[in-house]
Amino acid sequence: MAELAEEVEHRMRIRGSRTPSFPTPICSYGYERSRDSQQASGLEPIANGEAVMFDFGAVHGGVVSALVDHVLGGVVYTVIERGYWAATTEFKLNFLAPARQGVLRAEAAIISMSRRTAVVRIDVMNEGRGVAAAQGTVTIVPPRPGS
Repeated sequence: MAELAEEVEHRMRIRGSRTPSFPTPICSYGYERSRDSQQASGLEPIANGEAVMFDFGAVHGGVVSALVDHVLGGVVYTVIERGYWAATTEFKLNFLAPARQGVLRAEAAIISMSRRTAVVRIDVMNEGRGVAAAQGTVTIVPPRPGS
């Protein structure tokens, strides 16, 4: 699992991202491949800091959205060739319940994949309770010549 997380971090740095995830106080992450290499789970942000919560105790929806986007691409990195990268094309997010203090966990599964695109389903849990469901598409981009 650590090797996959390191690979995702390496690829994101190559793309110019300053960080592969939320700031350390908010998030830790990891990816695990399933037997069929079409599922991964990851990103366990600790969403209990004032920076990500409203006064009434719910996590800001933008935090959940960023988590979904990150896992959406991250699961694809576990199955594409080295040097390729995954760019989010779109995703639809349904909020099911407010996310409260505690751990958010996003689990993603690739439900369809071709050479150029992947469709991914993501479920977000908060302390074992479903808080969001999403589906998104990523474009799989080949490496640039000479890179």
